[in-house]
Amino acid sequence: MNLPGGPADADALPVTPTVECGVPGPRGESGCLLRVPPVEALVWDLEHEIVSARRVRMEEKGGWWFAASYLDTVVDIVLRSFPSVLLLGTEGGDRLFSRDGRTDVQERLF
Repeated sequence: MNLPGGPADADALPVTPTVECGVPGPRGESGCLLRVPPVEALVWDLEHEIVSARRVRMEEKGGWWFAASYLDTVVDIVLRSFPSVLLLGTEGGDRLFSRDGRTDVQERLF
């Protein structure tokens, strides 16, 4: 029998996906890096809503790079699968977007 919070629940802990802005793409173009646990529906949406020339899986960086022009689309896609997404490196500070429509400014702890 596994108790709540035990080893069987380790993978079920909530994770907040991050989008790091200002990451150059494979050809030096302006873009962002999405770091998110692999969720089949999210990956399917990324692959079908962002043209392949404007996104690439970057294993060495641990995420998906996408063109900066798709930022709003990616935030919408992530919020379909997760309750929030944290944008890093945006003008005015880091921002936490929530599925309920709230946006909070986050201060860095480091």
